Amino acid sequence: YEITGLYGLDSKRFGYNVKFINRSLWPSINLRAYDSAFEGNTIGGGDDIWFRERGGEFALGLPVIHRISPEVITSVSRAGARLRKFEGLDGCIINRGNDLSAALFGEFTLARMPERPVRDLTPGWGQTFFIGHERSLASLGSELTGRNTVARLTQFAPSPFHHHGIAFTLAHQNQSGLLRYNAVGAIPRGYDINGAEGGFNLRNKLSLSMDYHFPLWFADRGIGMTLLHLRLLRASLFADYGAGWNGDFDADTWKRNVRTSIGGTLVASTTTLYVAPLDFGVSAGYKTVEKDWFFGLIFGLPMNAGFSGRQPAGFRECLRGLRWE
Repeated sequence: YEITGLYGLDSKRFGYNVKFINRSLWPSINLRAYDSAFEGNTIGGGDDIWFRERGGEFALGLPVIHRISPEVITSVSRAGARLRKFEGLDGCIINRGNDLSAALFGEFTLARMPERPVRDLTPGWGQTFFIGHERSLASLGSELTGRNTVARLTQFAPSPFHHHGIAFTLAHQNQSGLLRYNAVGAIPRGYDINGAEGGFNLRNKLSLSMDYHFPLWFADRGIGMTLLHLRLLRASLFADYGAGWNGDFDADTWKRNVRTSIGGTLVASTTTLYVAPLDFGVSAGYKTVEKDWFFGLIFGLPMNAGFSGRQPAGFRECLRGLRWE
């Protein structure tokens, strides 16, 4: 289980996120309940607003280990139902007859991780593939309709330098309906799904990215070795290239809308209370077309903490970006 308490400095309110997974059964049972505040255009309308989102999730999971030597091949399948209810904050009012989403969803993740030195930041010539689909259904009582499909393929490659590595990622997202879904990883870093620039407010997005990961310091030290243990200080350089469009794919439209962002990250990988992994750091980048800088904060569990005991490698960090105007 995982219990997280939250406090929003801007929203000035408390929230929580509670997850429970029972892996003693097959399929595994996944439960989640949360109450948080966000700023965005999740429920449509074209403008960012502050809103409260409460929700619950029930899913069944099928984790499978297909091979353990000389490479580890694993897959995870999840399917379930998700309930989301929205409430306006900071003077914003949401129609009470149009504030509920009830959806079914399914996800599939496949990973191939060749054997490698434990300090390598990427898994040699490994690959990961993810596909997920969610649909809100009026037959389940949903008042907000929406559909979202995401597919992402990452190919890793070794570097000539020890423990360095490269990740190439191809990601596509297709969404429709009143709900607006998170597009992290499907659009270049520094952009958001509400902006007309790059066409990222349209139904389809396609992006290509390259991340070069390298260690700065294998610290392996901390406060009492258990309270807060710094395992690694790492950095990365990235380049993202992507655009959005409506309707069928058209190469000319995609090239006309395409946007590029370049930048880097600095992350401290720690372990708290001996067992809980925690990453925190900063990210900064530059949008080449708009000539605009952006930066973000990285804080939370490693993206693949529940999937592999090794360092996160090549997974797109979830950044809450802030722009310098």
